[in-house]
Formats: sequence, structure tokens, C-alpha cells
Amino acid sequence: MSQNRIDRSGNQSDSYMLQNIDANFDDLFDVVQILDVDFTFDAITGVQPILNGSPNGALNVPAGLFEFECLFDITNMSGSSGSFGFALGGTATLDSQKWMSIASKATDATEVNPTVTYNVAANTALTGNNSNTVAWAHIRGVFRVSGGGTVIPQVTFTNAGVISTIKKNSFFRAKKLNQNYKASIIQSPMPRPSVNTPFWS
Repeated sequence: MSQNRIDRSGNQSDSYMLQNIDANFDDLFDVVQILDVDFTFDAITGVQPILNGSPNGALNVPAGLFEFECLFDITNMSGSSGSFGFALGGTATLDSQKWMSIASKATDATEVNPTVTYNVAANTALTGNNSNTVAWAHIRGVFRVSGGGTVIPQVTFTNAGVISTIKKNSFFRAKKLNQNYKASIIQSPMPRPSVNTPFWS
């Protein structure tokens, strides 16, 4: 698995392996963790990391306000009726969090009615219970860190007994919005030019 730092214009910096991770959040870069190959989970119902790098796919974050996005798909889930969930774990002190998930427990690339949940804490049931063995979720939100540490995106299963797989190119992306976790107004990192000012002046 690799981690990339991407600036606000979309340019990617040099990537490096997650065993060297030290999430350098600053005003110019996002940090992206993305699976380069499929990753197998343990056959348990408790929380476990979605990513498999540096230990447990953790991001090292200072105090501050962060925006995040997570997209993942899972195969080989239990055929017994059940669901799956999402959480932000780790050692960082989360003052608060707010996120929305759009998720489905159904075959990929087919028309489905996904489930939408709005959350301020971990949710163990992003979808209703069914016996489908594949699932996906797209999650976006914010979290406030009042004490620095690690943040670990996690998944839970309501049924164990099988070894599920999270698929290649699943990712977690975080962006620092402000160093002050109590900030209420976020300033743009670059002033916008006047409509009457040419870009080349």
C-alpha cells in the first residue's frame, strides 16, 4: 500500500511506502492512503483496520480540524444475513466527528438503492441486513482532533466466520482544514483574484 501527498491543484508529490509514514499535514497537501493490492480481513466481528500499512493504516495527526473521504468495496462476506459498519479509531483524541455514508450490500456495478446514514459516531450498520456477500461504501465527513495521535479508518462485520477481502484501490483521504480544532471560519489558502485583475498581472 502506498501513501501520496497531493496539492490543491491536483499535482502528486513523490509517493513513498507506508512503512515510512509520518503524515505531514500542511496547508498545501492532502494525504491519501490507497490499497495497491487486495487485503484480507480477520474472521472477526470486532473493529479492524481498512488499510494495511504502517501499523494498521494509521495516519499520524496533530490537533486540528480535518476533512476526510473514504471509498472501499468488500468481497467474500458471510452468506448469513448481516451488515457492516465504519469507525474512526486510533489514539488521537477526537473532539467530535460528523460524516455521511452511502453504502450498499449488493453486487458491484448493478443498479441498487443504496442506504444513506448520517453519523456523529461509529456506526455498525451502514446498510440493512441481507445475505449478499459483497458490499461497498463511500463516506465523507469531518473530524476534530483536540489531542494529536493516530487516526485509523476501521470496518466492522455483524457476522464472522469467513475471511473477507477489501479490494485494490480502496482509499482513505484526509485534508487539514485548520490547525485550531475549534475553528469555525476556514480561510482559503490563497486569495481569489479580482474578476477585473488578469491572471498574468
